[in-house]
Amino acid sequence: MSYDARINEIAAIANEAFYDSANTEDYLGVAPHMKHKVLRDLYSELILEVFNAALMYRTPRVLDIRAGEGAASLPFLELGGKVTAIDISRGMLEALQHKCQARGHELEIVCSDVFEALKTMRKERRQFDIIAASSFLHHIPDYLQLMRDTLPLLSEQSLFFSFQDPLRFDSVGKTTKTFSNLTHYTWRVFQGDVLGGIKRHFRRKHGADENNQEDYTEYHYFRNGVDQDAIRSLFDEFGYDCRIISYFSTQSDFWQSVGSMMKLTNTFAFVARSKTVGATASNRNVASRSKSSPV
Repeated sequence: MSYDARINEIAAIANEAFYDSANTEDYLGVAPHMKHKVLRDLYSELILEVFNAALMYRTPRVLDIRAGEGAASLPFLELGGKVTAIDISRGMLEALQHKCQARGHELEIVCSDVFEALKTMRKERRQFDIIAASSFLHHIPDYLQLMRDTLPLLSEQSLFFSFQDPLRFDSVGKTTKTFSNLTHYTWRVFQGDVLGGIKRHFRRKHGADENNQEDYTEYHYFRNGVDQDAIRSLFDEFGYDCRIISYFSTQSDFWQSVGSMMKLTNTFAFVARSKTVGATASNRNVASRSKSSPV
């Protein structure tokens, strides 16, 4: 199978895992970013790159943090990995199990709070070759502590991979920031509940309502996005080669195309590989569709 065909296959698997379920319908109403082909292709390309790098040593053991219904777990299983999937939702994990019946012997599910699950795994001295966090870091208050908790679980030949988190707001240029806000507001007008959206926007800017769970779902609104440089510094400290892949992401299909064509960046993926991991088996240049900071 050709490289492009493999990328398309992985993208289709990830797409089905994330969107072919009633459990994700409400989420898609407010954050449908991954429906865009350009983002699915980038996501799939990075998954294949990370997997091939780990595969140079053995069949990769993968830990999928907040696995949901398998947007990361399913592609890694399809590629031949052994996956441990953590999620606090029993329903999500059961849906994942159902989708993985043919490869169920390669899948372990852990229904637990992610911090508790990682604590248990550290006590058990478990090791993984890939740890993946897809569209997750911006949802938790202390994402840096989460990554510190994963470090003891990474094997000597290991990679950490995250995808779809907002760049630190003050690192985004004024043009990109203005354009991103415009695309969000114009998309939001056609989603209904315009008044509720306006209220949430002003509460986030001027102080959230402690009794309103919706105000605290997206923690990045209160902490200047996700600090990509702090993440890189953390892994640098532990001897990893790091790469930040920045790209444009928004809800609207039309504005996604425009922002990508303008080469704007407001979102990032992150790949950290231990220095014992050799060069990726992929010769594809991911930067052809994104801007990547130097390792």
